[in-house]
Amino acid sequence: MSSIELQMKLFVFVGLLISIAFHEFGHAFIAHKLGDPTPESQGRVTLNPAVHWDIIGTIILPAVLLFSGSTFFVGWGKPVEIQPRYFTRKVSMSLGDTLVSIAGPIMNVLLAIAFTILFGILVRNMTLNPTNIKILYGIQTWVYLNLVLAVFNMLPIPPLDGGHVLMNHLGHRQQGFKDFLANYGMYIFLALWIFGGPILRPIFKPVYLLGDYMIALAMP
Repeated sequence: MSSIELQMKLFVFVGLLISIAFHEFGHAFIAHKLGDPTPESQGRVTLNPAVHWDIIGTIILPAVLLFSGSTFFVGWGKPVEIQPRYFTRKVSMSLGDTLVSIAGPIMNVLLAIAFTILFGILVRNMTLNPTNIKILYGIQTWVYLNLVLAVFNMLPIPPLDGGHVLMNHLGHRQQGFKDFLANYGMYIFLALWIFGGPILRPIFKPVYLLGDYMIALAMP
C-alpha cells in the first residue's frame, strides 16, 4: 500500500468516526427533546465522539476491513437506548420512535452539506499543492460517505433506521410480516450487504450523482 493510499484510507476512517458520532447524537438529541430522559442519563446527548463509538463496530472492524483492502466495509455506533413511553403526549410512541430513527440519517445529510461548504471554502482559499489537494479530496470523500450512510440507514430492513420506520407503520394486519422482519431482518441485512451489490448499485448511483452535483456547486 502506497503512502497516498494509506493517507486516503486514514481520511475515510476518520470521516467514518465523525459521521457515526453525529448519527448517534441525532438519535439521542431528538429522543431527549421528545421527553425521554434515557439518552441524557447515559451521557449520549453530546457531540463527544468517543461516547458514541462501539469499540468493535466503530473502530476495530472498520479499520481491519478498510486497511486490509476488503471490498466489504461496514461500521456502526453504540446504539442509543430509548424508552418511548416517556415521549411527550404530543406525539404517539410510534411517531416519536420514527422521528428518533430518521434523526440519525438527517444528521448525516446535514454533515454532508457542512463538508460541502467546507470544501467550497477551502478550494477557494487554499494553494493547490499536493498536500492540500489530498485534503480536499479527503473532505470530498466525507461528503459521499455521509450521503451513503444516510441512504443506507434508511433501507427498510431491521436493524437499520429505515427498518424501525417501516415497523412503526405496519398495522396489525401485517403482524406476520413484522414478526418475519423482527426475526430475520439481521440476516437479510447481512446478505444484502455482502451479496447485494447488483441490488444496491441502482439505489446508490443517484446518491453519488447527488454528491457530484454538490461538489460541483461548491467549486469556484
